[in-house]
Amino acid sequence: MNQISQWLAVCDFDGTLVNDDITDLILENFADNSWKNIENDWINNKISAKQCMQQQIKLLSTRIDKNFLADFCKKIKLRSGVFEFFQQRNAQNLPTIIVSDGIDFVIEQILIANGINSPTNNIKIQVFSNNLQVQNNNNNNNIFNIFDLQFPFYEAKCLAGSGVCKCALTEQYKKTCQKSKFFLVGDGLSDVCLARNADFVFCRKGYKLSQFCEQQKLKYAEFEDFSEISDFLQK
Repeated sequence: MNQISQWLAVCDFDGTLVNDDITDLILENFADNSWKNIENDWINNKISAKQCMQQQIKLLSTRIDKNFLADFCKKIKLRSGVFEFFQQRNAQNLPTIIVSDGIDFVIEQILIANGINSPTNNIKIQVFSNNLQVQNNNNNNNIFNIFDLQFPFYEAKCLAGSGVCKCALTEQYKKTCQKSKFFLVGDGLSDVCLARNADFVFCRKGYKLSQFCEQQKLKYAEFEDFSEISDFLQK
């Protein structure tokens, strides 16, 4: 077994464990189109990633609720090989976490629907993400929902300006699981900061994190599905 497999595994979610950015997918289907203007403000460095997420999530339609959102999420499949990857690491008691600047409720619903963190399955993976809040309001007998986010893993010093400081959180978890090294599995801009600190990086092939690792001469390997990562770790 590869020595790297014994390290802490830190996995991004959107675009990594699933094919798409699920937050964008939800916004595309259920939010006012102005969410794209907010996205452009973030891309152009006018607002932080945290500000972008909080402004966008408030645009979700008042007609949907958590149950509706859960049903939508349950239809989303994990990337090929993810279940087996988590299953293998769980069976070998190897530390593995999901660290995402996405939405905790959304991530958990997708994982449960795919047999992870389910009450009927022993595969348990800890998730660190932004916390979804939904407030039910009644105005003249019209019930509507207000969506918001809380940021339990926010750090004011986060260089990425994210709601979840992946670097600070990973450093804390390394102490918790008593591991000095970790490998990152990611795909995009929200993983760039953490990639600098990682001892090895698995990058989704052809995406921005891969380009960054190549430019910065970091130790990395590309993947298209998680069976490639599992094979790499077994060799």
